[in-house]
Amino acid sequence: MARLAEVFDPSKITDERAALPAGNYAAQVIESSLEITKSGTGSYIKLIWQLLGGEHSGRTIIQQITYENPNMQAVEIGQRMLKRLCDALGTGPVRDTQDLHMKPCTIVVKVRPARTDPATGKEYAEGNEISGFKAIDGVRPVVGLATPISEAQAAPTAPRIVTSGGNRPWAK
Repeated sequence: MARLAEVFDPSKITDERAALPAGNYAAQVIESSLEITKSGTGSYIKLIWQLLGGEHSGRTIIQQITYENPNMQAVEIGQRMLKRLCDALGTGPVRDTQDLHMKPCTIVVKVRPARTDPATGKEYAEGNEISGFKAIDGVRPVVGLATPISEAQAAPTAPRIVTSGGNRPWAK
């Protein structure tokens, strides 16, 4: 047994990992990368959103948008999600995910229930997913680029893979 120097009251602590309630939140992308899927057969855009204002200001939500995949339906779903994001932010063609950073919009957040993967038995806690985007009320997005790009610049190229050095805490 160990006596604590102070009384610990868990009700006074916010659990940053607990799922947010479903709803609409003002947010902006603060970090992004293009990641390779575990299978190595595709890639996805990883966005880290930070909530702006309100009770949950400063909290972050990670979103993954399919970019390349052998399953064309998955690619089409990812493209539609990216289009909705660009529409809400008022961006034109996007060449680098950096173009999505620090541009506030409203994100539509859903609660993903806790589940167990039937194939592996791995348990996943309740979490959040972003299901849509809206321009912030009163802010009309301006579609276009800060600087025009040529057709050659807009042509598709192989994805630029951004990885962080060192071990990732979630990789085992």
